[in-house]
Amino acid sequence: MARSKNIVVIDPEEFIRQLLGEYFEELGYEVKAVARVSDGLEIISAGNVEVALIDTGSASDRNYLDAVDRLRVARPGLKVVLITGYPTLDGVINALRHGVYDIVVKPFRLEDLKETVDRACQPSVESDVENQLRGRIRLLEELLQKNGIKIPGGKSTLKGPADKQSDSPYGIGDDPVGSVSIINDSDAIND
Repeated sequence: MARSKNIVVIDPEEFIRQLLGEYFEELGYEVKAVARVSDGLEIISAGNVEVALIDTGSASDRNYLDAVDRLRVARPGLKVVLITGYPTLDGVINALRHGVYDIVVKPFRLEDLKETVDRACQPSVESDVENQLRGRIRLLEELLQKNGIKIPGGKSTLKGPADKQSDSPYGIGDDPVGSVSIINDSDAIND
């Protein structure tokens, strides 16, 4: 069964809501555009929304990552695409840990945003596995913290196949499955 093409645009600027709404409607998407996260949450809870485009400035009353969490609780499997004019490395890492599908940096080309939304609307086994792994990482981090094991910088350092030497431009090793381990340089775990 094909996924629907329903999206929600959450942006405080009316011009952007109108622009993105008209653009994606012309491409065959069903679009709801709202200014506030709380309005987007109502739409997502009530409907069959696949993708939420959220400007990070639309969550002025709350942290945008909290908004992402609330939206994904309301609709598990929702693909969230953040739109930001001020990306930081910490912000990107935290957004990905919260299950954000992708991050689009302003200024952006509409065609680039379209490609991101098109990808997000495609059925993907990888995204389901990725979401499961993110959940497991959070559980492991919580377990480590509960047992008094410090995570450097408050977060874990993940090591996996991408850390192996490779000719790949993406740094992926020869073993596509590999293993992932949490490295904690400040504490040793003794059996």
